[in-house]
Amino acid sequence: MTPPAGKTLSMDLRVGESVSIEGRVVITVDDKSGKRARITFKQESGARVERVATNPVAHVAQGGVKWSRP
Repeated sequence: MTPPAGKTLSMDLRVGESVSIEGRVVITVDDKSGKRARITFKQESGARVERVATNPVAHVAQGGVKWSRP
């Protein structure tokens, strides 16, 4: 599965399933609890894997949106 350039690919994985990215990085879902998943990255030498900054709006929305009336 290769999305067109600039597009996003989404897929559902179960615990124990893996995804390979260009044969250089394999991502495996190790455990799932609630909205969190523990994943393992196996990478070739020279392949960089780094955490991307969370979108601040998404981070706030994780706790739910609370409305107050004036």
